[in-house]
Amino acid sequence: MHCHAFLPRRRLRATLAAAALACSLAAQANDRPFESARTAVAEDDDQTWSFESWVRRVGSQRSFSVEPEYVFDPANSVQVELTRSLDRHGDDTGHEAEIEFKHLFNQIARDGWGLGVSAALGAERTRASDRTVKALTLRLPLSLDIGQLSGGGGGNTLVHLNAGLFKTQQTRHVWAPALAVEQRVAGRSVLFAELARQGADQLGQIGLRQWIRRDKLALDLAWQQRRDAEGRRSGWIAGIGWYDL
Repeated sequence: MHCHAFLPRRRLRATLAAAALACSLAAQANDRPFESARTAVAEDDDQTWSFESWVRRVGSQRSFSVEPEYVFDPANSVQVELTRSLDRHGDDTGHEAEIEFKHLFNQIARDGWGLGVSAALGAERTRASDRTVKALTLRLPLSLDIGQLSGGGGGNTLVHLNAGLFKTQQTRHVWAPALAVEQRVAGRSVLFAELARQGADQLGQIGLRQWIRRDKLALDLAWQQRRDAEGRRSGWIAGIGWYDL
C-alpha cells in the first residue's frame, strides 16, 4: 500500500525525510570496516582499485552493499556505494547510491596524524514512497597513530575523529560526529569499535577484521546496535574487501 495515497504533501515530505535520516547511517559510502566514520589514512600506491562488499541484518532490515573505490594518488580518492535493502515486516524494498570524494592534507605515516575532508552525494528510493530523496554529507576526519605519537611503533593503534554535517532536500542540516578505534592484535587480526550520531540517530558497533592476505584481502564481522525513530535495534554485519587491485 502506497503511503502517499493517504498523506498530505507536507506530511509526506516529513515522512520521507525521517526515513532518509533513519537509513542514512545504515548505508553511506564509508571506510570499512567502519560504517559511518571516515579515516585520514593515506594509501601507499597510486592509481589502484579496491572492492568491498557486505551484508547487514539489523532488526527487520536486510541489506546488501557493494563499493568500488579508485585511488588517484595517496591524497585523493573516489568511491561509489550501491545498496539494496529489504524490510521483512513492511515487505518494502529500497535502493541507495552514493558517490564520495576524499582529499587528505598530509601523511599519517610521516606525521603520526592525518587530516582530510570528504564530500558525498547520495540518493535513496523505496518502493513504499516511490520517490527519490537526495542527501549531502560533509566530513572532516582526523586520524591519530597513537603508537607513533607516543614514540613507539606505528600502525598498531589508530583513533579516528570525525566532525560532520548531513542534509537532505527536505530537511535542515544535522550534526554527524563519529569516533572509531582500531587495535591490531595477534597476527593479522584487528579489533575495531565505532560510535556515531546523525541528529537523533545513533550507531554503535564492535567487531573483528581478519586479514587473509595482509593489506590485500580482509574479512570483517561486527555486532551493531542502532537507535532511531523506530526504536532500538541490534544485529550483525559481515563483509569482505579486496585492496590494491
